[in-house]
Amino acid sequence: MLRFKRRYYRNTLTNEYLYLLDAAMKIPKRDKIMYDVKLKILETVSEMSYAKAGRYGCANGLPISKSTVCRLIEKTQYYIKDNMGVVKNDATVHV
Repeated sequence: MLRFKRRYYRNTLTNEYLYLLDAAMKIPKRDKIMYDVKLKILETVSEMSYAKAGRYGCANGLPISKSTVCRLIEKTQYYIKDNMGVVKNDATVHV
């Protein structure tokens, strides 16, 4: 895990705020969580609260806030794929 501080600058021409390091490294805004951490959070959020999922999905001492977990869930796209093996089975699947 990596944690560092960076300066927040304001562009006086456009009146927008940005982190120069993020712009130089082409890191999208609010997209600083690794994919494996996102997957772990999405797996656990159905069983616990957003705050607990944010603490559980990350390393000790580096929790993700519950608002970030909520935003992650809102922006996640879900695809439902028909599986003929499940349709032929008489089992009930609850999502």
